[in-house]
Amino acid sequence: MKFLQKYILFPKRFGFYPYFWLIWIIFPITSLWPFDTAHKLVTAGLLAIFIWVYRNGYSVTKSLPIWIYGQYLLCVILTVTDAWVYLTLFTAWEIGSLPISKPKFRQYLIGYYVTLGACLLWLAIQVQSNFFSWESSSGVGGGIVMILFELFSPLAAKSISNSYRRREELRAQNSRYADVIKRGERERIARDLHDTLGQSFSTITIKAELASKLLEKKPEQVASELKKLQQPRETTCNWFGKL
Repeated sequence: MKFLQKYILFPKRFGFYPYFWLIWIIFPITSLWPFDTAHKLVTAGLLAIFIWVYRNGYSVTKSLPIWIYGQYLLCVILTVTDAWVYLTLFTAWEIGSLPISKPKFRQYLIGYYVTLGACLLWLAIQVQSNFFSWESSSGVGGGIVMILFELFSPLAAKSISNSYRRREELRAQNSRYADVIKRGERERIARDLHDTLGQSFSTITIKAELASKLLEKKPEQVASELKKLQQPRETTCNWFGKL
């Protein structure tokens, strides 16, 4: 299990989100099947490396630049070999989701746009030379929508990530406020309890001393004083009952 968590599964703090994007790997895999040529086998190997690098990119460590720029390099290679420019979307949503500083995000964002620009330029050259048929995909309109989606994906991912992070911080802050309020209430009750018990015990002590003196001089008044002695205790019990 530790091996899976360390080398295979995504970090738990990202939840199901990274696995959702892996669903789209089905499309390039189905385009390669069956793996009956050397080109398809090599491409499948590169795709497997891309998935592995993509997974490691969610582990925010000192090696993060290797995993991010490794994805950029593989995106360029697979765009040149198979026109898979949409693989850049994996990295786009990844860099937008990572808990990294703004300078780091800008650095990876610039790298992303350079990579995307290089991939789109290559495809434009191939379309111009009729190596790839633009009409055979989703047409000019679909291509423009796809390009716009790729351009704004990292910014959208960053916005969603920041919104989720602010919501979590607000929830944690409210939890801290609730703890402070509870602690303050407990301290107030403890002070009230201390004052009430102190006053009750003082009254009991005084009346007990008075009763002991009356026992020698006026025994007939002792019963009356003992009844008065019960009043602070009853008051204290009532106060406890309200708590």
